Amino acid sequence: IVEKINSILRVYEKQAELKKIEFKSEISKQLDKDILIDYSSVLKITNNLLSNAIKFTNEGFISIEINSLLNNRIEIIVTDTGIGINEEKQKHLFEAFEQGEHYLTKEHGGTGLGLAIIKKLIDLMYGEINVETKIGKGTRIKIILPFEEVKVKAQKKKKNVNNERLIKELKIISAEDVEIN
Repeated sequence: IVEKINSILRVYEKQAELKKIEFKSEISKQLDKDILIDYSSVLKITNNLLSNAIKFTNEGFISIEINSLLNNRIEIIVTDTGIGINEEKQKHLFEAFEQGEHYLTKEHGGTGLGLAIIKKLIDLMYGEINVETKIGKGTRIKIILPFEEVKVKAQKKKKNVNNERLIKELKIISAEDVEIN
């Protein structure tokens, strides 16, 4: 998981650098092992959290900590010194299409789906989310997700010449309508 998350972190380090925001990251070395978790969902969650932090932070810092907890749980904490979320909006934070003030929507863009998607993924993974935020001071989001440790590594299959040929012939086409992505 460490390698996969590090690839995302490099993207956000660059974005923070462009905004002249300090970017801090710390990933527990205990996670540098084979674990069974929905990697795709973890990456989506991490991506959404960091995207919001970058979007709503204009000065100060953004940090991400990823720790291994007892009882096979992973903890992801994203902290920023951004604009924060007012008390009224906090009540509806995980509802689809819910965003901050209307002027923020125009200034920062987005659809208001990010936190709703994160909450749904966390619920599907039997995880927990905790949000602490203050207007003008920033936001701290902590997520805890269960995982299973892989006891036996699968044997690597001998390379198949046909598979190598197919891989070399693959072409990937990508289209994106959001500039930051």
